[in-house]
Amino acid sequence: MKAKYYPNGDLLDTTFPLQSSPAWKAIMHGLDLLKKGVIWRVADGTKIKIWRHHWLPRAWSLSTIGSKRPCRLKWVSQLIRDGSREWNEEILERFFHRNDIDEILKIKLPGGNNEDAVAWHYEKTGCFSVRSAYRLGMDWKEIGTTTSSSSNTNGERMVWKKLWALRLPPKVKVFGWKLAHNGLATQ
Repeated sequence: MKAKYYPNGDLLDTTFPLQSSPAWKAIMHGLDLLKKGVIWRVADGTKIKIWRHHWLPRAWSLSTIGSKRPCRLKWVSQLIRDGSREWNEEILERFFHRNDIDEILKIKLPGGNNEDAVAWHYEKTGCFSVRSAYRLGMDWKEIGTTTSSSSNTNGERMVWKKLWALRLPPKVKVFGWKLAHNGLATQ
């Protein structure tokens, strides 16, 4: 299967063709869920791609937001000062948004010659468990159903019910509704 579907890549770093067998589509669904929960643990940073891999341990996104300006840096090791095992804050300030900088600086760099490792983000041990994967899948399923504004079969619009039920000031709710409908006065 590797030779047919992803001959030139790593399983976690590969996209799959749309046309494949039903069995492989089921495997792809499981792999997509796995990719959402896998995170790289930073040691020396030589195996982790800054803009492509999940390596920031936070709840809402494991990847960087993006670069503030054009950047040719590719590897996390380029963000670490040579020999000192500390983050290079000048480079971080130049290319990263504040949210990302704060998360990067929280990552403790181990001493010695450790290598980067893949871990499961949703378990403290870093080991995959079916239970945590199931919870992640259910969370993503819920997010997928709440971000869609299409009607349910019974005619209810769950997104808007949830929005209006939030304990927020009415002007914030109206702002969210206008934002979703491209109704903000931006000209």
